[in-house]
Amino acid sequence: MSSFFLIRLEPIYDKESNIFVDKFNNQYGNFLQDNLQKIELQFGDFKEWGSFSTTTGWSALTTKNIYYKKTGNLVLVNFYLDGTSDATSAQFTLPYTASNIVDIYGTLSYALNNGVAVNGGRCYITKNTNILVCKQYPDTVWTNVNQKIVAGQVFYEIV
Repeated sequence: MSSFFLIRLEPIYDKESNIFVDKFNNQYGNFLQDNLQKIELQFGDFKEWGSFSTTTGWSALTTKNIYYKKTGNLVLVNFYLDGTSDATSAQFTLPYTASNIVDIYGTLSYALNNGVAVNGGRCYITKNTNILVCKQYPDTVWTNVNQKIVAGQVFYEIV
């Protein structure tokens, strides 16, 4: 699975030439290439988790893509679940238990309820659990019939 990173570029001031230069300028080396390689080594490849995760909210899933990367005590999860709804909830288990410091909140990048696109959604992990709960905004319950999709990405700290 391929990955991408969003990197914020900021110019730096070169005192010798009295100008601002970007970090990609050859005189400073290939900043992007060097650092992307370090990031890839740090995070590694995404690992498949969907086949191990327990889901609630679907009678059958046509797609259950859950992938994660872990580095140190930080976990990144990408998910896309699509199937037939059988409950007013939508949640699944994660590979690691979240820290006990604070609840984690994220947004759904895409959601479908009863076959209709949702106008916003959120996901959260309660501290000290390994369950990601997906909600519609503003806390509208899912229908328990027809197609339900949740998709998004979340970072969380682990114990």
